[in-house]
Amino acid sequence: MAIMLNTPNNFAHKIFIRRPLDLVATFHGRPQVITNLEAYMKFLKPKIYKLKNQNNWTLAYIHPETNKRIRKRFPRKKDATVYLQELSYSFIQNRENFLKNDKIGLLIEDFSKKYPETIFYKTKKVADLFIKEFKNYRLNDLTPFALKNWFIKIRKQENYSLKSLANYQYQIGAFFGYLVRKGYIAESPIKKLKFHHRIDIYKRNCLSITDVELIFEHLFYMSPFFLYRVFKVMYFTRLTLREITDIHWDHVDLIRNSISIINPKSGFVRYVRIEPELIKIIETFPKTNKYLLVNRYNKKIDHTLVGRHLMRLRATYPKLVYFNSDIFRDTAGFHFLERGGTLKELKNNMGHSDVEITKRLFTEPKKKFYSQTQVTKEETLSDDWGIEIIS
Repeated sequence: MAIMLNTPNNFAHKIFIRRPLDLVATFHGRPQVITNLEAYMKFLKPKIYKLKNQNNWTLAYIHPETNKRIRKRFPRKKDATVYLQELSYSFIQNRENFLKNDKIGLLIEDFSKKYPETIFYKTKKVADLFIKEFKNYRLNDLTPFALKNWFIKIRKQENYSLKSLANYQYQIGAFFGYLVRKGYIAESPIKKLKFHHRIDIYKRNCLSITDVELIFEHLFYMSPFFLYRVFKVMYFTRLTLREITDIHWDHVDLIRNSISIINPKSGFVRYVRIEPELIKIIETFPKTNKYLLVNRYNKKIDHTLVGRHLMRLRATYPKLVYFNSDIFRDTAGFHFLERGGTLKELKNNMGHSDVEITKRLFTEPKKKFYSQTQVTKEETLSDDWGIEIIS
């Protein structure tokens, strides 16, 4: 939409408004929001009329700041209409300057009251971190650069992956989408951030053989009936954590040296070969339950508790190399190939739909070894931690 305005020098020019803006009618206290330009002009209650026995046209309107009726005279009706449009645009400019001084904390309160079920609070911890960091910021100061620094900060503190940050970008973006719809800002600053999460996907994590041996020593000393057994089975089968904890004794065939894994969605069954080293370990497991892996109370191991036990392990042994189930499973895949395993068997263990996926992830020169003396995961990324500001 284009509006013709007359400047004080009587020079007519066009001002283009790309989208309908939400407007306010008062600048004192909390703003009263009105939708689009035409509605705002109606809120001024303008009247353009011509008195009897007079050649001039009169424009009468309510001033939004003083609530007083103002009258101005023009020689032509067209001049009065153009002046009204120019006046509305000047109020828009004043409103934008006013709102950009509003604090983020107050805007989030308004947003939460209007949309209590918003996705903004889907991951409450991230929402709380965002509010804590930016609640005292002015809207004009919340730039893409400030948001990028905040994402880098929480990535360091909470060890979030870039894929997780991309999800949190969508979550926080709900708030900025609200500001855009209300006309507080022209565009969302968080949309200018790009997360190269494929860095995390294709730079497969791999521990050295020495690190794996050291991990098993600590696991056996600290949790011989839980973590030690879980990660031993994972290392020699390359199965996921959920698949391992769901294995029944009926699924284990020690005669054919195989474990049958049932896909819960499709019902498809795949068979994973049991390596000789694992057979000796499985023979020591108690058969007091239908599940292969049980805790010391002879109950099924809950896969969701593994992360909690790993945190205890790191707290007990802070100098131990960092790992989780995903890193350990990737490590098992690399070590399997180094022992002479085939891509076809590894593809079956990992549950990939195509051997090309396994080939791309495990044979291309993107493997990185991490140990206590080598680089960390974050140091392999760029100086921007995989976060880029796009124009």
